[in-house]
Amino acid sequence: MTNDAIEFPYRGWLIRVTFDAAGWTAQAKHPRGKNFATIQSSYAFAADAIQAAVHFVTWANPSRAMQQLLIELRDNQHLNQQEYQHLYVSFEKGMQHLFPLKTKPLQEYES
Repeated sequence: MTNDAIEFPYRGWLIRVTFDAAGWTAQAKHPRGKNFATIQSSYAFAADAIQAAVHFVTWANPSRAMQQLLIELRDNQHLNQQEYQHLYVSFEKGMQHLFPLKTKPLQEYES
């Protein structure tokens, strides 16, 4: 089986979706990064893997900005460690709800 790949830029990141025996795998590389990070694998369709990669990039940038803001507030004594953790986890859960990374994995199509 050949190793098919789809690559394209999105919001400064490079998205790559590849196919192998396990299905389609979504990957993304930060503009300053050297390597691709695997977001999720085993999608039945390339479109699902692309959607997961786009969602990852869409929430990765604001997530990092929010984390830096909360760290600054914590370091300046405006938040304690527990408040920092609760706010960050709440933000992450909200972003993942808005931009889910997982669509139907390959196994659900096979059953």
